[in-house]
Amino acid sequence: MRKRLLRALLLTAAALLFTRTVPAARAASVRSFPETAFVYPVYSVRTEVNGVRHQLQGACTDGRYIWGGWNNRRIITRLDITTMELQTREFTEEEWVCGHINDMAYNPNTNLLYVVGYDPNDFSTRGNIVMFDPITLEYRGMIRLRHDGEMIPINSMVYDRRNDRYIVSLAGKAGKDNVILDADFRYVGPLTLERAETLTLQGFDTDGEYLYRSVWDKNSGNFITVYDMDGRFLAQIDTGVSGKAMELEDIMYDWNGAWYLNCSHCDGTGGSFFYTQLVPNEDPSLWENILGRIAAPVSDLL
Repeated sequence: MRKRLLRALLLTAAALLFTRTVPAARAASVRSFPETAFVYPVYSVRTEVNGVRHQLQGACTDGRYIWGGWNNRRIITRLDITTMELQTREFTEEEWVCGHINDMAYNPNTNLLYVVGYDPNDFSTRGNIVMFDPITLEYRGMIRLRHDGEMIPINSMVYDRRNDRYIVSLAGKAGKDNVILDADFRYVGPLTLERAETLTLQGFDTDGEYLYRSVWDKNSGNFITVYDMDGRFLAQIDTGVSGKAMELEDIMYDWNGAWYLNCSHCDGTGGSFFYTQLVPNEDPSLWENILGRIAAPVSDLL
């Protein structure tokens, strides 16, 4: 009996001696986000022409240019951020296939501008993405999103440069339900965002690590919601821009640390672009270079 007990104790001791302790896996670090973003005006456009009002809708940037679409007029603009020159391309009714222009994306690999080109009155167009040359703004064709023979109806999109893929938001789902597409616009899988049902989600963008969605509420203001790439809600950032004066339509990343916002004027008289950096505890010195060249010019969209 004693021998068996001694043998058991020795085996237990040996097991403890030679068993390697494995440290617990560390949770992935999550970036800190500010509660309020520092937002600075870049450019403002008035679009009330002959009593007819027009609003800025979807937009995107590559860091030098900001492309924007305008509803009620068949117009795409390209703002050169370095010179503050605004290029305007107006299309005839026969040429126009973009409808509302709810969102845009630029892919440097294809050097094409992609426009979510649906007609709000025609659901059959909800799967249309229209392509343009980013410099001349000439029409380059149309993509009709399909999966298993069915249309993928969307209202916004983003190109994820880091992962070489697209993410699109499904129409009528308030931004909660999204779809991941590969670089050739083939279906990869779904992506669901947390806490999206109660928000008026607009356009969105990504830096390859997080998803950022623009949110507008007339009474409480304009916000940016942040999610990880699996759709988990992480933060809500107040832009400080009045929801009664402006509607945050889209958020754009330049892949160099800077973010731009575009807002339509709630009175229907145009739109404005803003610059921000979504980092906590911002140092005013971060703004020295950018503020030196931003004069927030205002122009008429002729």
